[in-house]
Amino acid sequence: MPIINPWFFYWGSLCDGIFLVSAIVFLIALAVSLIVIADHFCGDTNFDKAIKPAVAITIIAMLLMMFVPSSKTLIRMEVAKNITVERIENVRESGEEFVDYMVERIMELKDVQ
Repeated sequence: MPIINPWFFYWGSLCDGIFLVSAIVFLIALAVSLIVIADHFCGDTNFDKAIKPAVAITIIAMLLMMFVPSSKTLIRMEVAKNITVERIENVRESGEEFVDYMVERIMELKDVQ
């Protein structure tokens, strides 16, 4: 079984897409809210009916942008979850064994010449 589930990469890219769409919706809803507010000051619209949906959409899009993690954040979380003290010790021991092996091989080659 792989250490990192392949679905992880799918969800990471999906989160980036959600962030992008949320940012676009946020900007559009914010522009609509500002237009409705400007129209209200000119007296052209029913302010309460027009502003509530625009503000609600703006807030929802902003919350999505704040709380949906980026793929970079997801990668950091996955790495933090998978790095354990045991794995670090295994890598250190393997590294030391590899270095010892290489030194032995070099010494053998030196003796042969």
